[in-house]
Amino acid sequence: MMWRKQVDHVALYVEERLTPTSSPKEGDTLKEIWEDFIKWAVDTGASGAAKMSLIAFGRQVAQLPEIQKKRVGKQRKTHINRKIKPVEISSGWG
Repeated sequence: MMWRKQVDHVALYVEERLTPTSSPKEGDTLKEIWEDFIKWAVDTGASGAAKMSLIAFGRQVAQLPEIQKKRVGKQRKTHINRKIKPVEISSGWG
């Protein structure tokens, strides 16, 4: 049951915070995305999801439809075909 809730948090995060790219090579690294996921989970009160390891996160992201993973570059870092959306900052100027 706990696993199912975490999968739902991962899917919700991917939907809310990531934008598709044409290939994993153009996407962010899995580690960058996981670090953003942890911040998002804390900010949204998903305390259980905030404790998820990078390995568990990577496995669950890979199970989502249309997600592609690939090792890229000389350092062979894992990328997915998604980028983190820029955070919109309100200036307060009307």
